[in-house]
Amino acid sequence: MGFLRSCLTRLLLPYTILGQYIADLSESEDIYSQDCGIKIGLSSLIFLNYPLKPSSVYQNKNKQGESELNAKDIVGYIDLPLALIVQNKCLSEPFYELIKIPSCDKEQFKDFIKRNNVQEIHHMDNWIALLEEYLDTEYTKETHEWCMNHLTNNGFTQEQISAIKKREGKMIFRYNTYAWEWMGFDVFDVLFVKQCNRHCSNKHTAFYRRAMEISLQGAKLPKLEY
Repeated sequence: MGFLRSCLTRLLLPYTILGQYIADLSESEDIYSQDCGIKIGLSSLIFLNYPLKPSSVYQNKNKQGESELNAKDIVGYIDLPLALIVQNKCLSEPFYELIKIPSCDKEQFKDFIKRNNVQEIHHMDNWIALLEEYLDTEYTKETHEWCMNHLTNNGFTQEQISAIKKREGKMIFRYNTYAWEWMGFDVFDVLFVKQCNRHCSNKHTAFYRRAMEISLQGAKLPKLEY
């Protein structure tokens, strides 16, 4: 009996570990949705408990967990997903990053954008096209062609697309066996699954930067200021 129990335990161990991993992610997601907020002022935004540790917003927060972002430091915004584009200058070499807009009064946010002449950047997060096939929905030939056109138009080669999917696709596929996401994965989902809301090691920071570069490749942005 003990032998059978031992065999069963070993058989189920990978699923137990994966289940705990997903449970930990779910707990993080709950914390994200409850505690992260935003205050919209005349010419600045105050983020409360922004969760992504390698981000400039997180790095610049005060003891109360608040971080102020002035309109003059916002390069632009995109609609899919709704996010601001700013320069992350926390590392030796700056890079563009997306800052997720938490749930807020959309009319207030639109007024802020209009009042401060924040430019809309007509660009869709490339991760949405890269990870479309891992959603809990049918991945048709037409969808594949649309995704490939989007990515090649933004400067990705077939080799780069295959390499990114090989590197990150398995992780997203495993995650979605539990999450059953069918709408779309974006860069924030990728960072969440990689637990960049929990860690800020050199490895996580490097991944954060690379994920943002992939997300924004092809976007028409000003030259970075060094």
